[in-house]
Amino acid sequence: YWRAWSSDVCSSDLMFRELDISPHGGGWLDAGLGHWHEYARFDRSVQYCIEEANALDNFSNGVWRAAIRKMCERAASKGGTLLPPLFNKTTTSMSAPEQAICWSFYDWLVAEHPSALRPILMGLKQKGDARELLKEHLGMGLLKAEEAWREWVSGTYPKKEKTR
Repeated sequence: YWRAWSSDVCSSDLMFRELDISPHGGGWLDAGLGHWHEYARFDRSVQYCIEEANALDNFSNGVWRAAIRKMCERAASKGGTLLPPLFNKTTTSMSAPEQAICWSFYDWLVAEHPSALRPILMGLKQKGDARELLKEHLGMGLLKAEEAWREWVSGTYPKKEKTR
């Protein structure tokens, strides 16, 4: 499974490069969507595109829910934010923990705002501003979306992962 998945990720990444939304402010969605599908299939995420594979370290052994919950709690206790810096990055410039944050934000969008996904993606493909697209399709700006996402993470993700 892993080998086939890795081949699929690398092949599709190379074949559809002209459709890449990452350079136009969509890196967060690109990373989130890719890892979300892998996580849905294998209950972990450890594959990266061919450009990232040699540069990224593993994050939390590919099992991200509890680690993301801790990151959100830590950021909230310090009064910081996690999402705003990621909206300016390409997928390949993100660290593994940053890609995990994008996965979780996408996970929240799928769970809480599934009807917003297509218009946000289409807007990013047309080089729309990601922050404006969130306002338009979620009815909230990035900071409010982060607040809602963090609350959802706190109520949805475990404090500790199950041992395998």
